[in-house]
Amino acid sequence: MALHPLDFEKPILELQRRLDEIREHSDRHDVDLDSEVEAMEAKINATRREIYSNLSAWQRVQIARHVQRPYAFDYIERCFTDWVELHGDRLFADDKAMPSGLARLGAQPCVVLTHQKGAATPKIT
Repeated sequence: MALHPLDFEKPILELQRRLDEIREHSDRHDVDLDSEVEAMEAKINATRREIYSNLSAWQRVQIARHVQRPYAFDYIERCFTDWVELHGDRLFADDKAMPSGLARLGAQPCVVLTHQKGAATPKIT
């Protein structure tokens, strides 16, 4: 799957690329670079924490609208069992943006109400 990083995520991806290079060099030349790998992983985690803890309102919107963000059905598939989707509003209409239904969360029966973003949402920059 192709990555679609947001501008503010690019420093994380650059550090991840450098980490991959260190691992590849270690494997190719049979050199122990475990301490460098651990240091780079720590730097990636610190950078990720720093970036995501200081997001602007617009950056949060960009994350919410990201093309690779999971859809409602992705969560339903992973979290619930015995999913039965309910359709219609008594006037024979069906709102595809609001998939809802009955399911089980573990042994607990529940009603699931979701919001499904469109697949063709235009990119706003």
